[in-house]
Amino acid sequence: MILGEHDVYQPDLVVLREAPATTERDVGIPLLAIEVLSPTSRRRDREVKTAALLAAGVAEVWLVDPDEHVVERCSRVGVRTAKG
Repeated sequence: MILGEHDVYQPDLVVLREAPATTERDVGIPLLAIEVLSPTSRRRDREVKTAALLAAGVAEVWLVDPDEHVVERCSRVGVRTAKG
């Protein structure tokens, strides 16, 4: 996802609003972005990436923490947590 000249993000998984043209690299703003947290990217994904994606218009960002067995559903109205 290209959000600005120096702001390019690549979530682990996205759900697109519509299929992109086969000739386009820009897929637009997805409906849902999913990040699987790792020890090296955990803080950046949670603080920087999530805020940028929501500000760009992504409806929800899911943060999947495989170590804690938790999924955080982040939206502009708040965060909901599900523990598995």
